[in-house]
Amino acid sequence: MLTEEEERILKLMVAEITARTKLNNVNQTMGEAIRAQFSSIDAAIRAQYKPIYEPLQIDVKTAQDNLKKEFE
Repeated sequence: MLTEEEERILKLMVAEITARTKLNNVNQTMGEAIRAQFSSIDAAIRAQYKPIYEPLQIDVKTAQDNLKKEFE
């Protein structure tokens, strides 16, 4: 049998655990929503800049290959 104080402490502990669990669930949902939005924004920006950065990537690769050939 529990004393009144022990029962009160257990109820407070249960309340804290319940609140923490609810908060964790909300944080997880928010995190998933943020990651989904980030993915959409990332894809849109990459598509916007693709015509600019792809040719530059090719230029960098070509320059690296040419430099490498010099030392072979």
